[in-house]
Amino acid sequence: MLRRSYLCLFFIICVFGMNIACAKDHQVGYQGQESLDLAPFIYYLEDPNWAYDIEAVSSQAFSSRFQRNQAKIFKTLNGESQYWLRISLSPELLDKSFADKWILYLRRQPQIQGLVFYLFESGQEIRRVKTGVALPSTSRDIDMLLYAFRVSITEGKAATIYLQVDNRNYQGITIPLELITEVQLHRRNTFNTGFLGAFYGVMIALFLYNVVLAVRLNDWAHYSYLLLLVIGTTACLAMDGSGSRYVWSAYPQLTPVIKQLGNISICPVHVGFIFLILGLWKSIPKLRSSFIGFISLSSSYLLYAIISGNTQWGFHFIIASFLFGLVYIAMAIYKKIPLAGYLLIAEGSLIAASAASITLHFSSIDMGLESWRMWSVHVGLVLEVLLFSLVLAQRISMQYRQSLQHERKLVEVKQQAIAAYQSSMQLKNDFLSTVSHELRTPMNAIVGGLQLLKKDQLSDESSVDIIYDGADDMMRLVNDILIHAEIQAGKITVRKTDVNSTAFFTTLQHLYQQLCNQKSLTLQWHVTPKVPPWLYTDSQKLSIIITKLMDNAVKYTAQGSLIFHCDYKICDESNTLGQLIIRVEDSGIGMSKADQSKIFESFSQLDTGFQRRYGGLGIGLSICQDLISSMHGQLTLTSQLDKGSSFTVSLPVAPGKAAHHQKPDISHQQRLPILVVEDNIVNQKVMQKILQNLGYHSVIANHGQEALDLLSEQRFSLVLMDLQMPVMDGFSCVEHIRQIPELTTLPVIAVTANLMDADKQRCLEAGMHAFMTKPVKMQELEELLSQFL
Repeated sequence: MLRRSYLCLFFIICVFGMNIACAKDHQVGYQGQESLDLAPFIYYLEDPNWAYDIEAVSSQAFSSRFQRNQAKIFKTLNGESQYWLRISLSPELLDKSFADKWILYLRRQPQIQGLVFYLFESGQEIRRVKTGVALPSTSRDIDMLLYAFRVSITEGKAATIYLQVDNRNYQGITIPLELITEVQLHRRNTFNTGFLGAFYGVMIALFLYNVVLAVRLNDWAHYSYLLLLVIGTTACLAMDGSGSRYVWSAYPQLTPVIKQLGNISICPVHVGFIFLILGLWKSIPKLRSSFIGFISLSSSYLLYAIISGNTQWGFHFIIASFLFGLVYIAMAIYKKIPLAGYLLIAEGSLIAASAASITLHFSSIDMGLESWRMWSVHVGLVLEVLLFSLVLAQRISMQYRQSLQHERKLVEVKQQAIAAYQSSMQLKNDFLSTVSHELRTPMNAIVGGLQLLKKDQLSDESSVDIIYDGADDMMRLVNDILIHAEIQAGKITVRKTDVNSTAFFTTLQHLYQQLCNQKSLTLQWHVTPKVPPWLYTDSQKLSIIITKLMDNAVKYTAQGSLIFHCDYKICDESNTLGQLIIRVEDSGIGMSKADQSKIFESFSQLDTGFQRRYGGLGIGLSICQDLISSMHGQLTLTSQLDKGSSFTVSLPVAPGKAAHHQKPDISHQQRLPILVVEDNIVNQKVMQKILQNLGYHSVIANHGQEALDLLSEQRFSLVLMDLQMPVMDGFSCVEHIRQIPELTTLPVIAVTANLMDADKQRCLEAGMHAFMTKPVKMQELEELLSQFL
């Protein structure tokens, strides 16, 4: 259990790495650039007595009183002063092609009490905009953004910008100013909206599902978890500005109050959840007094802060809550209490995110990360609550297993114990299915939108690639957790089909050849002629097994070579069964005998050093071994420290038959549209755009009944069917379609966020031709459509 706690370092690297990866959202330059850092052009004047007005500071007499900013980013110092900022823009400074499209933008979004923007041209004031957290959102200049102002400059004329900053109630405010174009501003808002939409979608989905669990189980740990979700989400609404834009837009002055009170109130709830979920009240009675003392003190301070409005000690309570939580988890690990290691991983993710956010907030150096400062807290929080949810599900399973063991000792209530166990497993499966659907649905819009944005020649492709890779990595992480949970629930099923071995191994070879080229590694790829051209096996699980082994080989090899060798051995004279033998060798770091005995454990790493250097969740090889076991195969390992490792997989695989994809006879329907059945409006737009880019015309149906009505009115070449929809779901819709004689051969492809093997099998049994999971990738969709159109 203690080894699992080391994985919290992975989340520190993950969260901080995401911030660095996403940092390149602006360019600093002059002619030909879409953004300009204004730090070198800022002159400032401190007004401690609040005695100056715009007429005074803009006069010639005050010109010499301004001081030039010498830092890489401007920061106010005195929390009781008023500050005036002056930026002079010459005609030679900016690109003329954007003369009427410049936006003055604050990369950080500080909680400024009041800010007035003045624009002078040829010594005359031509614009004045007053905004701030205490003013209504309608007073803002651009799309309800708090600190964004239009700067329309007449070509050939000099302009001067003055900013009047109300610095009260703050010791100092960091103000990174830049000029950006409307295109650049729209691009940033698109990224922010997509990310925040996914975040709040996950939080709402987790809350709704756990409300059902809390009511059904009447468990205080679940109630504290729900309260943690509500307070954390509300604090994030205040932090990122979504609350003042959408929730309490008529009362913008509530934003700083809600933010401070949310940060304070989350402290006792956070500590209380950890204390309750670990059962420390009974297992370690000595901790009761410290727990009661902290809860009482923090609750009293929260009441005092609400009455007096004084929140100056709020930051100290946040630090104290983290310390109390870590101490309780450490004591639980020492006592070998179950689930403590998982909680340490979750706690580490939020601590890392908070540390990154605080560092960026108080930093006076422009590191290029300010636009993403708030995102680090969101990523850390969503990872923590997801892991907390999995801990709760595991706790439910443990409680029912204990109950089952107890009931088995009592013959007269044996049936009740079995029913309770089955009920707990059903709860766990429902939980995993709900999380999968609610997480993948918003991610479909993000990944699809990024694909379309990437095809736009005006976009910054390097930034798009970084965010696309980050989203892909997050989905890979979530997929691994869900697959691991599905294995633990015993719900893995093997679905065999005829697989073209040549195409299968060639695709993998191209993928890992690129990865090896990036690390200057030599890849030796051998597939012997003994391997049948067609194999009868589960291609998805075989692909996961190979990619997990190859990913480890690439990750742990700094220099040298990788060897992939695949052979086939006939087991009987009738040539109906054989052994597919796959060997993956590397010249990487290797491992000792002691490490080899624990490398296949879930959430396990070799040691702290390897974790810091290479990262990883620690469940890849565990998943690999469990999938091989489900396919009745074997996995063996040989390794030497500092000399490399060799993994050998032996799977019983029968030769397959050549699969002929018979395309429906629709040669006269090549120009017929594709029917997209999807209830989510955002996903409708994304799917239409993707199909348009692939050269197809599409028609939208909002649910199954609407799809049936459209099919009765016009003809379609193919149907892309979502499963979970109002009015009529996808399964019922397909059943009705197959009952119509002229539509019995109409190709229907399931496009859904459900990931479980049981869902895939149900789609095929319902009469669908193929299955795609969200988020939809353009290349996979194109390849699938080519089989039917």
